[in-house]
Amino acid sequence: MPLDESKINLIKELAALGKGVVEITNITNISQPTVSKYLKKLNIKTTLAPDEKTIVKIIDLYSEGIPIQEISNIVGYSRPTIRKYLQRVGLTLKKEEIVFGLEKEKKICNLYQEGNNIAEVARAINASEQGVRKVLLRHNIVLREVKRTLHTDKFKNFHFEPPQIVNLFINKKFRKCKPYYIYAVECFREIDTEEKAYWLGFIYADGCISIGKNLTARLTIGIQPRDNNHLEKLCNFLKLPSTLIKYRTHTLYVKGEKIKYPSVYIEIGSPLLCKELILKGVYPNKSLTLAPPTSEILPFHLKKHFLRGYFDGDGGINTSDSTISITGTLDFIDWTSDHLVSIFGKEVKTKYYQKNINKNTFTYRIRSANARKVLNYLYKESSIYLDRKYKLYRKILNN
Repeated sequence: MPLDESKINLIKELAALGKGVVEITNITNISQPTVSKYLKKLNIKTTLAPDEKTIVKIIDLYSEGIPIQEISNIVGYSRPTIRKYLQRVGLTLKKEEIVFGLEKEKKICNLYQEGNNIAEVARAINASEQGVRKVLLRHNIVLREVKRTLHTDKFKNFHFEPPQIVNLFINKKFRKCKPYYIYAVECFREIDTEEKAYWLGFIYADGCISIGKNLTARLTIGIQPRDNNHLEKLCNFLKLPSTLIKYRTHTLYVKGEKIKYPSVYIEIGSPLLCKELILKGVYPNKSLTLAPPTSEILPFHLKKHFLRGYFDGDGGINTSDSTISITGTLDFIDWTSDHLVSIFGKEVKTKYYQKNINKNTFTYRIRSANARKVLNYLYKESSIYLDRKYKLYRKILNN
């Protein structure tokens, strides 16, 4: 529906005052796409393109699982602008990032509260079920419990079968490793302490084992530069020199210009250590095949420390709406959900979001009071954690 003359004039006046698309939307309650469309028609440019520092911040926030709407509020650029730069650096945008206008969102909420299920609402407004679900959650509407109907049948028996090279690697008898790797190898022979369980969980999330043709192997763990002290903690735990920590940059191209995207990593070239980790479930190319550790690998009383390590690697905390999320394979997310239900009851059992319909990757989200319970369970009285995530946990507690 076209805007009337008074609203168009209001948009022009706000743009003339130097307001950006996001600010105009917040003031007028007109959707961002509509504001952008009329500004384009009026040939009005509101803001300059984001600089290199802002683009890197956008990429970091999105990589942490922050929704595009929230990123838009943080950096002050519109959702289409953020999507454009994320796509330019090769990131695949999540389907749940679909955003509706205020009028359509109100219709979604009304249809659901009238007794229609999510699939029926999606058909009525010609949208995806994921988009509808996100709108309902954003408006704090409690979803009715229904049988999970995601496209997961083909993943039910999706288990990793190690290729021949991994079998050869596991069965090979290696010579003694370098002296400064001996303690690290011994650390993972048996998972029997909080620190061992934590670091195994962290490696499950952010570790990568690669095996060469000559059965050489190395473990690589890469994280954001702002968390580099966490790799120092890992070196201290494994009694390895901190000189193993290195910095590198990935070159990204935006509008034909090179942007350097930094990261910090540690690389441990120890076949014996890699073998111990493979026996504990950290297989090469594990992203779409990761299975949870068995009770023989991880005792029940250490599960929370293992989960905290995994959460520090592949989890997210959104302080604006007190939401936490964990991403992993269907098997791993099922295992995580079952464990949390055994601790807190069915109130923490929620539906999973499939990140990509063609991939075995799911996100498990918990909100509000239940999120605080889970965070307390993971972080309270713990001795090892990622400092940045711990600060977010404390912030949510104090809200």
